[in-house]
Amino acid sequence: MQVTIERRPGSKVALTITVEPSVLEQRKEQLFQKHARRVTIPGFRPGKAPRRLMEERVNQSTLQQEAVEAVIDTTYKEALNETQLEPLERGEIEDLDVADDLSLTYTVLVSVRPEVTLGEYHGLEVAQQVTAVTDAQVDAEIDQIRQRTAEYREITDDGILTGD
Repeated sequence: MQVTIERRPGSKVALTITVEPSVLEQRKEQLFQKHARRVTIPGFRPGKAPRRLMEERVNQSTLQQEAVEAVIDTTYKEALNETQLEPLERGEIEDLDVADDLSLTYTVLVSVRPEVTLGEYHGLEVAQQVTAVTDAQVDAEIDQIRQRTAEYREITDDGILTGD
């Protein structure tokens, strides 16, 4: 498997992954064996018929499509591990090419965290402003809080009762 990385604007990375034909052929054979077990041909036990007869019953284009999808799943994960990219979401396949020799090449567009470069921030001085607070300002703020949270209840003719 060969992986090339192309950085694109907007925190996007394009991974072009090329897979050898042997990987796709091996996966296609595994899927064929899986499907062949379910094929029933009169006169033969399930999965025991000659390969030529089973190949006629198994849809080859569907088999190849399943193999391509399975190879993409595994090689995409391997490519992410190899390149040590941490995508923010699952990549989207842009170009997919299966050659006649079963070599597979596809490009996946992945969103990654943006790279941030900081400017010079050492040695910056900030003027601190000191605000003087007087006792009168503190008392005024306390009185204001008392006024906002005070509860007013009318006193009955009985006068002040316990708990008031």
